Amino acid sequence: MTRLTMAAALAALSTLGCNGSLDEVSQEDTQPKQAESQSDVSVDNEAEENAMTANPDYQITVEGMTCGNCVANVTKALEGFDGVKSADVDLESGVARVYMNEGAELDSAEVTKAIDGRGFTTKSIEHSH
Repeated sequence: MTRLTMAAALAALSTLGCNGSLDEVSQEDTQPKQAESQSDVSVDNEAEENAMTANPDYQITVEGMTCGNCVANVTKALEGFDGVKSADVDLESGVARVYMNEGAELDSAEVTKAIDGRGFTTKSIEHSH
C-alpha cells in the first residue's frame, strides 16, 4: 500500500475539487491505529471478508462523488436509515452496496432524497433480493 503525506494527500484532493485543511488534524489522527488485541484483528478481518463476499441487499449508483469526504457523506446518509447494517461506498465505481438487517427494506424515494439532498445524484437503486 502506498502511503501519502498529509500535504500530498491534500494536494491530490485539491486537484479533484475537494478543499481540505489540516486545521482539525491532531497528531493522534496521523498515527497508525494499533489493535488492542489479537481477537480485535481477527474480528476486523472476518468483517472485511464477509463484506467482500456477501451479496448486498441494495446496489445504488451515485454520481458526483470526487473524494473520500463525498464517500463518507453518502455512507453516513445510508447508514442513517433504520435497518441498515452497513454501507460500502466505492468512489471509483460510484456504487454503494447496502447490507440490511434481516427483514428490513429501504424506501427508494427516501434514499434518493437523502443522497440528492447532500449534493449528489442517485442514478439507480437495485434491490438484490
